Amino acid sequence: MGIATLYEQLGHWYASRAGQESLALIHEHLMHLQENLSGQHALYCGPDVLFNEVSAARGSFDHRFFMHPGAGQSQIRGRPDALPLAANCLDLLALSHPLELSDQPHVVLREADRVLVGNGHLLLVGFNPWSWYGLYRLLAVGRFPWDRHFYGFRRIRDWLSVLNFEIQDCRYAAFRPPIQSQFLQQRTSGLELQARWRLDHLGGVYCVLARKLRVPVTPARERWYRSPVLISERLAGVEPTSRGMNP
Repeated sequence: MGIATLYEQLGHWYASRAGQESLALIHEHLMHLQENLSGQHALYCGPDVLFNEVSAARGSFDHRFFMHPGAGQSQIRGRPDALPLAANCLDLLALSHPLELSDQPHVVLREADRVLVGNGHLLLVGFNPWSWYGLYRLLAVGRFPWDRHFYGFRRIRDWLSVLNFEIQDCRYAAFRPPIQSQFLQQRTSGLELQARWRLDHLGGVYCVLARKLRVPVTPARERWYRSPVLISERLAGVEPTSRGMNP
């Protein structure tokens, strides 16, 4: 199954009853995490339902771009593990579930390191295996998105530290089972409230903000990093969108 199809299915899942239940809190977290960030270029990759509202709400960037493996309404067609961008061209890269949807999660993070400027920021959204979502994978075998591999925060933190990123914040959403039944969702609403305040690290969706440090602090990075082929244009010759641009 191609990555464009996977992103399309991800958008359908977030549009479902279970996905909609977590969207409001995810949007709240994403807007908070980027509200103090600024720069020239920001790129958002993922379903429109996740980033359209968020990209227009907070942060101060001169130009915002949208990317999707299947293009569609997006300005840039590309995939997180092969970004069609030159090195050191982004101040913010926001990726929706890139590690789960790619068969090469390490390459995704290397690409983020390549295209971000020093002190640029990486915003990652993903599914937390240590949650109701992770447990649900045992019951929904072979069904998307439960057939994908989920990566926990500790592993992501370790991978990013090798690439000389500093974790600045991590927030969670989706604190009850991802069930589609309205009746069962209502019955588990109390569980959502309790877990959100007492066991927030067990949320089904994480939002991680990391900063690319300007000066390497460990030689371990060199074992990982292999620069892919770059394009010559700074941003692939794509004109900025009016969506989310500052007046």
